[in-house]
Amino acid sequence: MDPLGYSDEELFEMYRFKRPTIILHEELREGLERDTKRNMALSPILSLLLCLRFLATGASHLLIGDSLHISRNAAGREIRAVSSLIVRAFRHVIVFPLGDMAHKVMEGF
Repeated sequence: MDPLGYSDEELFEMYRFKRPTIILHEELREGLERDTKRNMALSPILSLLLCLRFLATGASHLLIGDSLHISRNAAGREIRAVSSLIVRAFRHVIVFPLGDMAHKVMEGF
């Protein structure tokens, strides 16, 4: 299964990111690669998409794992690992608004 084999619209619907943004996973590749001898190790892109789908839908990791044919335990581990990696890699980009900006964001909702 090619996880990026969907149309641009389907990718956005499933992961809430557009194709060029998902392709940026190359920046995270080193942290996502696993040194394992197992037959069915998850590819870095599949690990990233699993986490993005979990975050985009709010569904349980059991349902997300099932939809991608990944066990409940593996899905939970990957979501936790990828989330931590994203936070570390993009700490300078991901910020919560403070003060007046926080009020403007709340009003925008």
